[in-house]
Amino acid sequence: ADFLPVREAFQLSLMESTPQSIKLRFVATEGYYLYRHRFQFRADPVDLTLGPARLPKAEQKHDEYFGDVEVYHGILDVELPRTDQRAFTLAVTYQGCAEKGLCYPHETERLSISGDGATPAHDWGWRALALFFLAGLGLTFTPCVLPMLPILSGVVLRGQVGGWR
Repeated sequence: ADFLPVREAFQLSLMESTPQSIKLRFVATEGYYLYRHRFQFRADPVDLTLGPARLPKAEQKHDEYFGDVEVYHGILDVELPRTDQRAFTLAVTYQGCAEKGLCYPHETERLSISGDGATPAHDWGWRALALFFLAGLGLTFTPCVLPMLPILSGVVLRGQVGGWR
């Protein structure tokens, strides 16, 4: 059986970073799962502390390696409370297995967390508004709108005195 590399089987991404919390998302590919008891979250510099990770309820599973454990399949959202506003590097350690019997060694990924609590991925603002406005304006002149012109002109002209009847 072919097994995926660990970072393809378990994809980690930073969803949001606010002054109060950091939200991470793990996506375990179908046929793979993550162990709840193998998560570790560490900050660098080490004097910066994070609150305890908030993990959702896990599924119970009997594992041939670890016995009765809690695991996550599919999408897992993790929230880490944050008390310090400094920029830091978050080291996330996790371990998972494939349903077909392969267990991966511990994997550690490092994420850069900005100091102001801003998430760069959501910096659209007025550009998104202008883009959607222009897209709507462009849709106004598509051929599918042409059958509506007689109906709209009839509605508009019916309200005028001396209009065509």
